[in-house]
Amino acid sequence: MQKPDRKVILSSAMSQSALAKLTNLVLLLLCAVTTFFCFFAIQELLLTAAAYLIYHGVDSAVRQRYALITVRNVWLIGGGALLVGLTIGGFEYFFKRLAQARTRKRLLLILLAEIGIIALSRVVAG
Repeated sequence: MQKPDRKVILSSAMSQSALAKLTNLVLLLLCAVTTFFCFFAIQELLLTAAAYLIYHGVDSAVRQRYALITVRNVWLIGGGALLVGLTIGGFEYFFKRLAQARTRKRLLLILLAEIGIIALSRVVAG
């Protein structure tokens, strides 16, 4: 039986590594775009839950509207800071581990969770 040539093995490993890096990079960019939409989906879920809780009270309509605006503003500030931090931290973390198969699994799990949140938002908020 003939042994495979070392150059062929190295070339095959490098092409698999390049393909893994490209696949992981595409998944990372897709996760970043989906994270942006997930941010607004979470806002819709929060506003739907807050509206349900606030409008069952006996306060005036003006106070109820201001309460909803406050919930939205708090989410935009806090969630926006969280979004920026997670995006920067995520890019740094995954760029260091771009060639690993474990990265692909984590990115797919993140993407699945984000799509689940967006779908839940569409079902709940309409």
